[in-house]
Formats: sequence, structure tokens, C-alpha cells
Amino acid sequence: MKANLTARTTWLRAVYMILFGVAFDLAELVVGAIALVQFLFALFSGRPVDRLALFGAQLAAWIGEIVAFLTFASEALPFPFAPWPDARPDVLPPDDADPVAAVQVIERELEKFSAELAARERWLVINKIDLVPDELRDEYCADIVRRLDWSGPVFRIAAIAGEGTRELTYAIMEHLEQQRAALEEQLPAAASEADAAPPQPE
Repeated sequence: MKANLTARTTWLRAVYMILFGVAFDLAELVVGAIALVQFLFALFSGRPVDRLALFGAQLAAWIGEIVAFLTFASEALPFPFAPWPDARPDVLPPDDADPVAAVQVIERELEKFSAELAARERWLVINKIDLVPDELRDEYCADIVRRLDWSGPVFRIAAIAGEGTRELTYAIMEHLEQQRAALEEQLPAAASEADAAPPQPE
């Protein structure tokens, strides 16, 4: 016991415990502020803020690391002595809607509205990809493509962070240019056929 009382590591840990105890109390205030802001956004705009949800998940993981250190469940020092947690929130929307089911609903409604419009080319744009852990993105997107039996173009973007949006914009511009060029080629041919057609008797 005497060795423990005089050990430098014991008292150094006590200092860290005091510091992280204060950090824990401050984190509780931050959690309360985030909860209030998210509730107000959900109330007035219909959905919470994605960035705050991401920070909330990371903050929850950090608080968990603090609790583990304070209760001697872990000897690892939390942030700022370690990297900030890379936790991610649930990748599904707040109402737990299935993105595949949402696409299928839109497809059915589109077919009811106009069969011609529903038959036109479509692109699959998977948004909020930044909320999916990097190591799960391929699996997550492949599952959506497989369940939709999708064979058209697929893009992954995070609109709020601008991730993948440039590539999508360039692809749209290139596609429009190709459509315009094809239309310009068709117009002279159609005009030539009209000029070559014999006049109709009145």
C-alpha cells in the first residue's frame, strides 16, 4: 500500500481523473445543447442536422471512453491524448425508412403518373454516404444496387460535405452535351427527309 501511495503513476492518474471528470461535466452540457438544437430542427424542418448527429455520435463515444477511464475499465487516455473517436450515427434516415423501399415507392408513383417518363433513363444517386463508415461503404451501396436490381449509373455523394458532387456534376454536364450533340445530328437528317419528300396533292 505504501508503494501505491508514493507511486508517481498513481497520483498522475488522479490528476487525469480530475481533468476528465470536469470534461465529463462539460460534455453533459454540450449534449443538452445538441439535443435541444436537434429537437428544434426536427420540429420545424422535419429532420435533425446531419452534422450534429455525426458529432453527437462521436461525442457519445468520447464520453464512453472517459467513463471507461474513470471507472478503471480502461487505462487508455481519451482525447486529447488519443485521436478523436470516429464513431458514426445510424446510416438510415431518422424515421428508419429503407432507402430501397423509398426508391420503389417513387418508381410506382412515377409509373402511375407517366409510363413514358418512367421508361426514361434514370441515375441512382446515394446521398449521405459520409455517414457510412469507409470500410462499409462498398457493402452498403452494393446492397442497395443488388436489391433494386439496378443496372444504370450509380453515384455516391455527401451533399452537405460536397463529397462526390463534382463528379456527379461533371457526369450530368457530359450527358447533356452528348444528348445535345445527338439531337443536332438528328435535326439535319430530319430536315433532309422532309425536303426530299414529294409534295402531297391538295
